[in-house]
Amino acid sequence: MKLSTDQFKFQTSLNSLELSSKLQEQTYSSRSLVMIRTSKTFIGSITKGEFKLISSWFPLGSACVVTGQLNNENGQLELITSLHIAFRALFIIWLLTMSVLFVIGHMSTNELTSWLTEVIGLLIGATLFRLFIHSAYARARNKFISQLSEILDLNKRDV
Repeated sequence: MKLSTDQFKFQTSLNSLELSSKLQEQTYSSRSLVMIRTSKTFIGSITKGEFKLISSWFPLGSACVVTGQLNNENGQLELITSLHIAFRALFIIWLLTMSVLFVIGHMSTNELTSWLTEVIGLLIGATLFRLFIHSAYARARNKFISQLSEILDLNKRDV
């Protein structure tokens, strides 16, 4: 089950060389997708017809990783967006920490209502935290796509 993953298709009149050069102008080249304050629009790596980027939009740009591939035959640019692995790890660590604290805190009590209240509270907290992370991803994704569309003059196609 993949959470926070989307696929987009755009039509472009650019060939792979033009696309790469326009992206190179706006990208701070980096192998690792970490947030860096830069005047460039994107951070990441670009190869022939393919790229893996994050937005340099502070503070949420790193939440969304965008992998793109240009199909030269029909000028179609395919984007796959996903939640950055650091945010997935953050959620898992937070959930495990809260679960361990819950178990340690209730090892000595046998009250069923106390356990049920805490379990429900933990589930609600995990859901709210996951929604917060997903909203950061969605905002970063939308910002990235609008920036990319503006730079490359893209036309959205139905997926």
